[in-house]
Amino acid sequence: PSVERLMEQTAPGTQYMLFSATLDHGVDKLVQRFLHDPRVHSVDDATSPVDHMTHHVFAITKGDKPELVRTLASGSGKRTKFQAKKLAKSLTKQGIPAAELHGNLNQNQRDRNLAAFESGAVNVMVATDVAARGIDVSGVELVVQVEPPEDPKAFLHRSGRTARAGHSGDVVTLMLPEQKRETMTMLRRAGIKAKPIAVTHQSDEVLALVGEPAERVEGWELPPLAAPERTVVAKRSKSKQRHASKERVAKGTKASSHRAMRQETDRLNTGAEGRVIEDARGGKHGKAGNRVRRKPIRV
Repeated sequence: PSVERLMEQTAPGTQYMLFSATLDHGVDKLVQRFLHDPRVHSVDDATSPVDHMTHHVFAITKGDKPELVRTLASGSGKRTKFQAKKLAKSLTKQGIPAAELHGNLNQNQRDRNLAAFESGAVNVMVATDVAARGIDVSGVELVVQVEPPEDPKAFLHRSGRTARAGHSGDVVTLMLPEQKRETMTMLRRAGIKAKPIAVTHQSDEVLALVGEPAERVEGWELPPLAAPERTVVAKRSKSKQRHASKERVAKGTKASSHRAMRQETDRLNTGAEGRVIEDARGGKHGKAGNRVRRKPIRV
């Protein structure tokens, strides 16, 4: 949407140059809408498998799946798994530090988790499909597809987290009996010819991928994020606000009373018919010529 809004504001006939890691899903819609007679230059076909990538398809049972996932995650090398928060917490509780990467994280959380994975503070990153596309970490030795995707392009994107920049890597796809038909169809469409192997968490094929087990780490947690700097604005409590309001009302009432008293004093000092009433020492008389011996009232 942001890209669309920007491109909608450009002048008609503008020449566009679009760079993207992929040309599938939403990106190809941009091409169809905004580019006219485009020339496509591709480094490689979107469905081309990587030469240095080895695929393993493990036929497993539902009961053994959690332990198999834990075993595959227990190695000392960097590995990426595809699910989300629940799996990361489960592995961490079992002594295997794991960071998570999914769409509900803000940018600071995402940067922190990626940094922990890249630095080796954690050996396991649990990611969702879309979030995993942003992982560009060298040295990832193993990718485990806990749930096989339906889309062959999504499968290749997941797999592409390993065997990068000329390095080799392994991709494991876990397949339950009820997932066999869809998974094998997806693999054929992706150009993967690996044959399913029935395994348990103790099978030699699994242990060979694990390699040297990492030491268990109990009570591990990601470091807390630094609190952002904020401008502190002091706010008065409601009780203080009510007290201040009462003070204003009281001051206003007192001022009104003061004005009323002064007006009344002026009225008394000046007679009802305009006669001047002063101290007898002032020497002034009213209209009738009678001396009024009254001192003026002062406030």
